[in-house]
Amino acid sequence: MVSRRVQALLDQLRAQGIQDEQVLNALAAVPREKIR
Repeated sequence: MVSRRVQALLDQLRAQGIQDEQVLNALAAVPREKIR
């Protein structure tokens, strides 16, 4: 289960054409402050 904020990010990325579930799962698993 992911937070609403993370789900919104994943939905936005999918809308932009990112469909690789491994990439999306990795982004969901890593804290946002670590991605920047």
